[in-house]
Amino acid sequence: QDSNSIGDFYYEPPTGYLALCTSNLPDLEIALPGENFNTVLYTGDGAVSHAITGVGFQPDMNWVKARSFTKDHNLVDSVRGAHFRLIPNGTNAENEDAEKIISLDSDGFTTGVDSATNDNTETYVAWNWKAGGAAASNTDGTITSSVSANPTAGFSIVKFDLSSQTGVETMGHGLAQAPEMIMIKSRESAYNWSVYNKDIGNTKRLILNDSAATSTYTEVWNDTSPTSSVFTIGDAVWHGADEQIAYCFHSVEGYSKVGTYRGNAQWNGPFIYTGFRPAYLWVKGDGNSQHWHQFDNKQYPYNPTSNTTTTGIVLEEAANTGGGGGEGMGAIDILSNGFKARANNGNGNDVNTTYTYLAFAESPFKTSNAR
Repeated sequence: QDSNSIGDFYYEPPTGYLALCTSNLPDLEIALPGENFNTVLYTGDGAVSHAITGVGFQPDMNWVKARSFTKDHNLVDSVRGAHFRLIPNGTNAENEDAEKIISLDSDGFTTGVDSATNDNTETYVAWNWKAGGAAASNTDGTITSSVSANPTAGFSIVKFDLSSQTGVETMGHGLAQAPEMIMIKSRESAYNWSVYNKDIGNTKRLILNDSAATSTYTEVWNDTSPTSSVFTIGDAVWHGADEQIAYCFHSVEGYSKVGTYRGNAQWNGPFIYTGFRPAYLWVKGDGNSQHWHQFDNKQYPYNPTSNTTTTGIVLEEAANTGGGGGEGMGAIDILSNGFKARANNGNGNDVNTTYTYLAFAESPFKTSNAR
């Protein structure tokens, strides 16, 4: 046997060599991914308040989407407050509405009676992330930010005010390493959501609320990549000189992965290694009219995730599903250590197209089983 008492070898393995098996894989800092990200499905009851439990922690970011009918996405967080809604599929400024989400609770959240989160008999999906609870002041950048950070899970929420900015500014993000994906939105003005991905680079952006192609836009990130303490934004013409919110992510081994992959336009599509079985996945191609899609292991518990024309929720639309007519990404397989495109489809597997993705784990590869 090897030094971990594993194996049935004819000769004793040399010192420092281990049997090739999952038991000998290293233990990870996040053994239970569900303590930092979780999806819940629920049915609305139309009541004045409706407590949704089963998240497993108190969410700092809560994203709700109707599944059974067309309705805008609903995003709240603990830094801005549960009553302050942003719409990821729109340019809308933030609005205060206590009837959509009343509170973020110890094991979930409580909805009001609004149809965006609690229409009677309608079905919903809620994606939940754990940051660092109450926000703390961060002075690492040229502008002081309010940050709720979970460095272990590579996720932070950053609020900052640009009303007195004078040009290029930096903001502290509260993480232990540089963010690999950042989403930024003005709270007060009707601007697009801008998305940074490390593989696309600091001269370009994606637009969360639009299917537009990746575009060169140096005024967003000022051609400057995030560091282990701050990220940079550019000219005030873009960001509106008002209060902003940013969501920052970086990969964590066995828990999350930010990356890109290239499509091959084959039914036997590319395999993308994440190092874990995904519980949640975003995908967006860099071409024009290639939609953002969201998948999770609660709506799609078996492989393939769907048929070849309809799968996932289109992020930048209010529709309840990916729909047909070319909008769906097509089927994917969720595997023990990544995912695989299973359709010749421009939204997930077009030739010579680069796809941005963000994934969170159901379980690390060491403890995963294929589905």
